[in-house]
Amino acid sequence: MSGQAETTQGIGLRDVLQSFRHWGNLFALIWGASPGYLIRIVMLYLLLGIVPILSLVATQQLINGVVTGVSAGGKQALGAFAWYVGVLVFKQGLSLAQAYYEGLFQQLIANTVQGKVMEKAVTLGLADIENTQVQEQLKRAQQDVMFRPYQMFTQMLGVINHLVTLVSTVLLLIVWKWWVVLVVAATTGISFFTMLSINREQFLISYERASKHREAWYYGFVLTHDKAVKEVRLFQLGSFFLDKFKAIYQDFYLVDRRMAKKRLIWSSAYQGLNLLSLAGMIYLAVREAFQKLIQVGDLYGYVQAITLTQSSAQTVFSNVLAICQHNLYIEQLFVFLALPSSEPALRLADASGQEQQSLETIETFEFRNVSFRYPGTERDVLRNVSFTLRRGECIAVVGRNGSGKSTLAKLMTQLYEGYEGEILVNGSQTSAWGVAQLQKRIGVLFQDFMQYEMSVRHNIGFGNTLVLAQDDKLLEASDRTGIGSFVRNLPKQLNTELGRWLVNGEQLSGGQWQRIAIARAFVREADLYVLDEPNAALDPIAESEVFEKIRDLLRDRLGLFIAHRLTSARFANQILVMEDGAVIEQGTHDELMARNGQYAEMYRVQMKLYEVKT
Repeated sequence: MSGQAETTQGIGLRDVLQSFRHWGNLFALIWGASPGYLIRIVMLYLLLGIVPILSLVATQQLINGVVTGVSAGGKQALGAFAWYVGVLVFKQGLSLAQAYYEGLFQQLIANTVQGKVMEKAVTLGLADIENTQVQEQLKRAQQDVMFRPYQMFTQMLGVINHLVTLVSTVLLLIVWKWWVVLVVAATTGISFFTMLSINREQFLISYERASKHREAWYYGFVLTHDKAVKEVRLFQLGSFFLDKFKAIYQDFYLVDRRMAKKRLIWSSAYQGLNLLSLAGMIYLAVREAFQKLIQVGDLYGYVQAITLTQSSAQTVFSNVLAICQHNLYIEQLFVFLALPSSEPALRLADASGQEQQSLETIETFEFRNVSFRYPGTERDVLRNVSFTLRRGECIAVVGRNGSGKSTLAKLMTQLYEGYEGEILVNGSQTSAWGVAQLQKRIGVLFQDFMQYEMSVRHNIGFGNTLVLAQDDKLLEASDRTGIGSFVRNLPKQLNTELGRWLVNGEQLSGGQWQRIAIARAFVREADLYVLDEPNAALDPIAESEVFEKIRDLLRDRLGLFIAHRLTSARFANQILVMEDGAVIEQGTHDELMARNGQYAEMYRVQMKLYEVKT
């Protein structure tokens, strides 16, 4: 997928207008949240739009009725009063209903948008998630996502609401002085185009902050997360990270202050022009009242109409400005949602469209001249790797750091696409089976395995969600890793919460977490197990115990594990020695020792570390 972010330096009025192309998607999203609430809120806004003119006319008639009340016997004033009170009650009822439905609808829209973003994130492939540019697109999509879609929706309705008011007051003013409408339009138009430019500049600033926001988040994470705080305290790094964190937000403040000053200057100039024109039009109405050309109630009506026209026009243009600004942010949401779904496990069919076979078991797994490079890079991290793994066999992969071992594991588990060569399962291309079927038959332990801040049940059961409620299966998996007795002695056994993020969570040692992760792989009852350094956090006794259980598990299955401690590689049927992405040696432990190559050298170096000098 292309994760390239489009340049923002050329964003102009045309780009702002083009951003409206996502309105169809936005409306579909809002409609999907709750059609009933949407219809009710639109009707409420339309009705609220006519309330100001109803109130204005009612007040005008009330004043005229009071002035002429003596000659009319007070009936006109009484009728006008009843009308005025009715309008107030009508407005209050509409406002209460509006507040009720808007509060609920806002939450529904926020939930819907957040759900869409998370759904898309789940469908992205591992290579995409690891891509910095895709991460920045995700950050922009999440930025203000909780309120912008709903604000944009209400501002659209606000435009409709105030347009209804504007049309009503304009018709009233045209009857009096038609040119007054032109004055209001001219002053409001000047403000609109000035603020449009400022809002565009504000968006560019926000757009370019995505990477800095991620950087600031990371510094905050280092300062507050329990995994990092030990080194931060010991190495006295608190001030270093805190200064970097503060510097980013200080830069944000300085830029925001400059923009605030710019907005203040232009807003002040517009408001001054607006007040001058308003004062002139009100003066004209007052003069006509003194000249007996209009009644006192008419004076009130025209003054209010002038004020309403100006405020409604200003609100319409302000909302349009805000909508234009929201459009630019909303566009980032839909750009992210439009990214192609690269996670093959979630595809209903293979991309080639070929009919997939049913995979009952994995009998053989083969790499034929497989090469791989990460998207956007030129260097192969795997080069012409070939091996065959059969049921009942186990392969150990060894090599220096950065030799491609973990990448090999991710390709085996179908987390990466875009490789060259062939990966065959039971003699057929993986596409013949479909990634979803393959992954169901694979159990895995990654080097950077997850420590879920949830219960033991979830930490083990996530390996096979079908047995989440089956205590016997979960305990059997924990027994296989030698942590079963520990789990049974926990306060709530399988339902004990793990980690420090939740209240009363049980904190485990590194070795205990690793045993839990291995149990998660074991509970899957898979055909192929891919274990990346399954002994990294284990002490020698625990390592021996766990590897004995791994050997038992793999007797009638396929296994591949990555080993840094070469003593654990001895029981493998064959060993792959990797260097710079290529397999440079292959054979059993005895064969490789006899060859006296890199494996033999690495093995002898490690053995010296275990020698006890007396």
